[in-house]
Amino acid sequence: MKKSGIIAVVVVLAVAGSMFIPPVQAFAVNAMGVFRVSDPKVINISTQDLTELAQNVQALMGGQAAGQDQSETASQAPDKQDASDMLAQYEKTLNSASDFKAFSFKLPTYFKDQTPAITEIDVPAQSLTIDTASINEALAALQSTVTLPSNLDGRKATVTPSPMVVAEYSDAVCFAAQKPSVDLPGNMETAVTQIVTTLPLLPEDIRAQLGDINLFDKNIYLPNVEGVTKTADLGGSTGYIYAVNDITALAGNLLSAFQAGQAAPDGTSSGASLAQELQKYAGCEVIVWVKNNTLYGVAGRYTDDQLAAIAKTMQ
Repeated sequence: MKKSGIIAVVVVLAVAGSMFIPPVQAFAVNAMGVFRVSDPKVINISTQDLTELAQNVQALMGGQAAGQDQSETASQAPDKQDASDMLAQYEKTLNSASDFKAFSFKLPTYFKDQTPAITEIDVPAQSLTIDTASINEALAALQSTVTLPSNLDGRKATVTPSPMVVAEYSDAVCFAAQKPSVDLPGNMETAVTQIVTTLPLLPEDIRAQLGDINLFDKNIYLPNVEGVTKTADLGGSTGYIYAVNDITALAGNLLSAFQAGQAAPDGTSSGASLAQELQKYAGCEVIVWVKNNTLYGVAGRYTDDQLAAIAKTMQ
């Protein structure tokens, strides 16, 4: 499987995690153990939460449909090829895993007879000037009762991504990254936290969980979604497994909650578009785990047990 394709798989699977990254514009993961995982660095998302979220999004879209130019929105959507080209300029080929210095990364001995193509992706820090009027307008559209204070207008916010390493094998990709660091001015961290934990779009249960964590620390919080997420004991770490087939089924059930007749700009339904995108990666699964504030993962067309076996050899 090509690196570009498997990274796309990871992005699709990561959609579940976007529920706790504001603002929420996308959403959509039967656990092998108990669904309500006790891991404090997991966000538990129930079927009820997902249904409520779908209903909230439906209500929000219905309220905005009359005045929204969907064709204009579509024209502003990011192009996949542009994003791929952007990342390519920050890629560097490595001769061995030991050449990656940002944090510990070991190749799986499971593939000891294969030599992977190893790439480091190091995107530089990105800064933006805060426009409180535009941000607060967007927050109002999301029915947020909290806005950014005017004293933040014109100030700089900086996001520094973590270096990422990708090892591409013939039919699998192993990867690792850390959480980006965010430098926000003044009391913006507090304001953002208040926005996320009070946003009506998010179900109350999820807002409560988000209120118990620090969104800006180095911890990585993985989504544990009822009906999709499975777990595996990796010996000292818990692996969380997400399968495209399960996400496709879940997404189809959720999208059926939307009003009939809602169409994407190209004339096809949003549900059909999503189903077609996911179908490209049918049979793919990814296992991810966190160790020392680092997210590790393996993706490919493997069974749960095979993914866990590969992951154990990366410890």
